[in-house]
Amino acid sequence: NEGTEAPPFDSTPAPAQTTDLPPTVFPTSTTKSPSAASTPSTEAPSLESTSASNPPAKSTPESTPGPTRPPTSTTTTNTTAVPPKPGDCVITGDPHYITFDKTTHHFMGECTYTAAVPCNQSSTLPHFNVETTNEFRGGSTAVSYVKDVHVDVYGHRFTLAKGRRVLVDGLRVTPPFFMSGVYIQLSGSYVVLETDFNLVVRFDGNHHVEIVVPGEYAGQLCGICGNFNGDGSDDNLKPDGSAAASSNELGNSWRVFNSSDDE
Repeated sequence: NEGTEAPPFDSTPAPAQTTDLPPTVFPTSTTKSPSAASTPSTEAPSLESTSASNPPAKSTPESTPGPTRPPTSTTTTNTTAVPPKPGDCVITGDPHYITFDKTTHHFMGECTYTAAVPCNQSSTLPHFNVETTNEFRGGSTAVSYVKDVHVDVYGHRFTLAKGRRVLVDGLRVTPPFFMSGVYIQLSGSYVVLETDFNLVVRFDGNHHVEIVVPGEYAGQLCGICGNFNGDGSDDNLKPDGSAAASSNELGNSWRVFNSSDDE
């Protein structure tokens, strides 16, 4: 067979073929320009329009102003009742009576006298009666001194006697002593009687007596120590309610008659 001779190899590079590409066409908006007949008005928005930076102001209906209320106070009020202050009467020396309302009487009687007692026994407050027995000393009748102090309470009679002796219903007892809501003890130079409703009576066994009553008894007491009403000008009232003209008249009006303590 005769072979077919290959065509000679042409080493000349073939001219580059160029292809005319169509120009690049970018897509355009497909939105058609609306015609005047079909498009709403494009006028600038009115003042009622809103934007993100200017939120709309809310329309508030007009209201008729009501009555003005006073501001509410935020002050906290302490409603805890403050108890009234106790009162004290002092009988000292030969003797001088310094009342609950700080009026002083000089009375030299030598008998037993009512110092302090609630005027109204039907009161809801506990009833008590404090009396003092006076004596002359050293052969002189010019002055007298307290010898004994008697406290009637809870149906018993407690006596704080001269020399710091203590008797209950006439029988000698040794402090400290407790009975029926009454506690008696020695405190320094005093014998002290205290009740469970805070009546306190102190006696040094010689001539000095202190009577302390709770504030609830204010204005409700009778006796030489006065009525404890905060007014010292009326601390001269006798048992019948009339005013005494002198300290001697006042003291004698509160004498306890038929008392075995005078013997």
